Amino acid sequence: MKNVVLILMVIIIGISSAVAQTKPSTVPKTSNNKQGASGPGMLGDKALHSKKIIDRLFIGGNLGGGMQAGAYAIDVSPYIGYYIDEKKKFSVGAGPILQWQGGGNISANALGGMAFARYNIFNQPSLFVQSEFNYQRLTLRLLGTDIKESYNIPALLLGGGLNMNGGFIAVLYDFLWDEEKSLNPIPLVIRGGFNFNLR
Repeated sequence: MKNVVLILMVIIIGISSAVAQTKPSTVPKTSNNKQGASGPGMLGDKALHSKKIIDRLFIGGNLGGGMQAGAYAIDVSPYIGYYIDEKKKFSVGAGPILQWQGGGNISANALGGMAFARYNIFNQPSLFVQSEFNYQRLTLRLLGTDIKESYNIPALLLGGGLNMNGGFIAVLYDFLWDEEKSLNPIPLVIRGGFNFNLR
């Protein structure tokens, strides 16, 4: 008799546990299915999250350079950026860098990458401050000869600019500028380009 009661108790406890585990798994499925169609459920959250990412992305590109004593430098740097906050005040971005230099009997080109952080002080028009770090591989050639030299160049740029109607202009100062190695002939960099939000 004791064995029968013990077996019945084990069965009852097992059924109770199974029911308790089954109920929570069925309720959220029904709730998620309903919410996914009309509100924040699993599918709804994913859609909202994706929408926010697209809304915060922007693309742009720089055209910059400097000129001094017959030498010139050209900078072409496309980038993609992301707004950290919903008000689109603070953003970060990154992209490749292509640069060329000419003047006299020397020709140079550089390939590298850049990363920046930008803060919009005002939005319409957008007055911003920016810090940037880039790293490039520079190749120098002496025209008319086989002489060639390559080395790496870091740059730390700080400054600001104005962004309006999809275009921008910025003035930055390179605190790591090296008179002998830097591609730009002067530490002051003036840039102009485009900047568009993806949505």
